[in-house]
Amino acid sequence: MNIVKNSYEKYSNLSGSRLREEIKKNKIDKLDLCDFYISKSKKINKKYKAFKKINDKYIKEQYLSINNSKKPLYGIPIGIKDIFNTYDYSNSFGSEIYENYSPGNDARIVFDIRDKGGIVFGKTYASEFAVHKHTPTLHPIDKDLSPGTSSGGSAVAVAKKMVPIALGSQTAGSIIRPASYCGVYGFKPTFGTIARTGVLKTADTLDTIGFFANHIDDLKLIFNAVRHKGRNYPHIKNNFLTKKINFSEIPIKIGKIIGPKTKNIKSDLINAYDKFIKKISKIKNIEIVEYKMPKLFEEAHFNHDIIYKKSLSYHLRKEFRNNHNRFSETLRNMILDGQKISNKKYDDALEYQYKVIDNLENKFKNLDFIIDLSTFTTAPKFGSNGVEDHNLIWTMSHIPVLSIPKFENNKLPFGLLLASKKFHDLKLLDFAKFIQKNI
Repeated sequence: MNIVKNSYEKYSNLSGSRLREEIKKNKIDKLDLCDFYISKSKKINKKYKAFKKINDKYIKEQYLSINNSKKPLYGIPIGIKDIFNTYDYSNSFGSEIYENYSPGNDARIVFDIRDKGGIVFGKTYASEFAVHKHTPTLHPIDKDLSPGTSSGGSAVAVAKKMVPIALGSQTAGSIIRPASYCGVYGFKPTFGTIARTGVLKTADTLDTIGFFANHIDDLKLIFNAVRHKGRNYPHIKNNFLTKKINFSEIPIKIGKIIGPKTKNIKSDLINAYDKFIKKISKIKNIEIVEYKMPKLFEEAHFNHDIIYKKSLSYHLRKEFRNNHNRFSETLRNMILDGQKISNKKYDDALEYQYKVIDNLENKFKNLDFIIDLSTFTTAPKFGSNGVEDHNLIWTMSHIPVLSIPKFENNKLPFGLLLASKKFHDLKLLDFAKFIQKNI
């Protein structure tokens, strides 16, 4: 079976879930699919540089070895951010220090992806040690704009339909912001629901693994395939909400954010945001109320900065000691700042983070969801990180958040953000799908 050139859009527009079903039904030959994705992705990658590494041999070996069509990720090609260990592909962690470093093993999540039938398609560009430095990756619509920094390669790989799903990570805003800028779904699950073994560490209380996709169903599919579950994780097992909810039959209360950074929102996004809110409010049983963030949250940037810099100075101490001259000026200064932060100041910042977690936990006793803008502008100029938004709060609070892509006005994308209570990840994804069907 040969997949002809003009079939590209047909197959690339399918969700990973649908792609899996097409392979199972023998409507698509898995090796033809393999060749199709390799050739098209390589061509696109020459321009957009989403992937740092795509290896035909490794991809074909995986397609030849998968044989259980019942596995949830069967035959789905998945982009892997270059901070996740892979036994076949080398790692660089976005740094020349580790260029061509071979860890010799898979990160736990990569192992789970392979075990569930998924295809490790290649390594997407990551910024230097997943911090702020821009990669060669270009924005999917306008090359003069930023695709987002740390996980931008994964976001662009999905936006250009090189793969249906890609892995990302967020320590500040590196899932939600690239998703918003590039016009794809970005999902940051509840902190701790996905194993971080074999993944670059930058901040133990902040680092969160997440996903990019063009379809909500794919986010749910991969999250369910790789998340912690079972008796080995009693805290998650006892608190994780798996109950299916019929949103049309129960009252739903959504808090519209009025927060410390709201003044930064670009005016044209405010109009689009308000229009979306109005549409949601017309859905039966949905009530939208204003949620004014407490004064406590105004200190989020200050305390996140302390935790992040102190943690970086610890986790990258060996690399910095031996190769400080090979660090970018930005990261070098962050580590030098981190070295000066006292343990007392760091502990105080952690205590602040616990207060943020508790505050939002209490708030969700009265709210089902929170709605906000993912970013407060469309993609900024290449080299810029954009204006401050509320992402540091969402990261510090450990709650699940989802960026929903929207296109308005000048046709550049931006994201609408939905957040929910810790461990209500599936409820969040299902609700997002529900409102999109009903507006």
